[in-house]
Amino acid sequence: MIFNSDKAYKDFFYHYIMETRIIAIFLLSIILISSLSFAEVTYMEGTDHIEVRLLNQQPDPVEPGKYVEVRFNVINTGLENAENVLFEIEPKFPFSLEKGVDAQKNLGTILGGATGTNGVTVYYRLYVDKAANQGTTDIKVKYKVDNNLWATRTFQIRIRSNQSLLAIEQIITKPQQITPGSVCSIFMTLKNNGDDDIKNVIVKLIPITIIPQTTGTTYIESDFSPYEDSTEKIIKNIETGKSETVEFKLIASSDSQLKPYKIPIQIAYEDRMGHSYSKEIYAGLVVREDIDYVAVAEKEDQIIENSKNKIYVTISNKGKSKMNFVYIEILPSEDYTILGTAGTYLGNLDSDDEDSAEYELFFPKYNKTKEVMINTRISYRDAYNKKYTEKKHLPILIYTAEDILMYEQKSKGSNTVLYISVLVLILAGYWYLKRRKKKKEEEQEL
Repeated sequence: MIFNSDKAYKDFFYHYIMETRIIAIFLLSIILISSLSFAEVTYMEGTDHIEVRLLNQQPDPVEPGKYVEVRFNVINTGLENAENVLFEIEPKFPFSLEKGVDAQKNLGTILGGATGTNGVTVYYRLYVDKAANQGTTDIKVKYKVDNNLWATRTFQIRIRSNQSLLAIEQIITKPQQITPGSVCSIFMTLKNNGDDDIKNVIVKLIPITIIPQTTGTTYIESDFSPYEDSTEKIIKNIETGKSETVEFKLIASSDSQLKPYKIPIQIAYEDRMGHSYSKEIYAGLVVREDIDYVAVAEKEDQIIENSKNKIYVTISNKGKSKMNFVYIEILPSEDYTILGTAGTYLGNLDSDDEDSAEYELFFPKYNKTKEVMINTRISYRDAYNKKYTEKKHLPILIYTAEDILMYEQKSKGSNTVLYISVLVLILAGYWYLKRRKKKKEEEQEL
């Protein structure tokens, strides 16, 4: 190439130098980018390379208010040994180290050329604050080789309460006392005690009992059935700290026994992270009827004044509820004197049963036949062991001696008239038969 002037030569040389520099910078950039891209897998001889991994946490997840053990694996994938390796954890809320435990550990020398988990395991025991949010929380660690700069890594620890986020705040049955064949409602209030909303809450009432067996599954129907209602309720979302109420309508069988019943209820839901929860609880229903009985004072014969007489107090249980521990006591009165024991224990009376207690009383002289009230106190317990005490005034008729004599005389007079009437009828019949026989004999002679 021939240059016509010095200026042309200088321009050519200047552009040549500039282009050469640009090419050199471009090549150098490519080399640097390539070295960074393959830094995790390619190392020059005579270098070390520390890698840190979180091996595990125990328990996983950890519950707020409990301790978690975290293990880190530190390996040197470089070709040269790493000298004076320091490792340090930086716990921040909700994590904290136990008092007296140093966050920094001197790992010494870590040999190079490690693969897999061949290296040093570092262990820490951390306390998780009770106020920790559920989910994943960052924990930072840092490390360095000899006098080099610190390198930092961040890992995640899973936190989740083993206790249910959803609490059963209240279960109410209306009416509280259910009679056989009646309709009732169960109101269940659910409260979100978690730190975040919960969703897809499914509440199922199980009206049958499922018994798995070797030959199959047996289904036993409950004494309660859904009444104009579904056995499943769905709540899409319950905000943190808020409550929702579901209602189930049931009807009791007319043959239901008078006793408490347990109705299984299954609850399933999800938290914000998509973790599923489930639990089974029982709603209590009480089937009962008021005890219905009759108490009467009875006698074997006419009770006469100014004498001792036997009376019987009879209890008849005409209701469906059972009467337990029945006790009858005669209370004092001016109209009679109690002779002997005033109280009698009858025991238990089932539905449609009756029993009597015998007492001996002295009735004083009265001016005329009168109805005397026998004062009694009756105590018993129902099927739920609830005690009842009631006073009953039972009437019984007491005759004077004059009235008894008068009634007997009238009774005798009535008998005399009866006898005469019967005799007249017999004589009339005899006369009729005799006359008829005589008439037949006369007709035969003609």
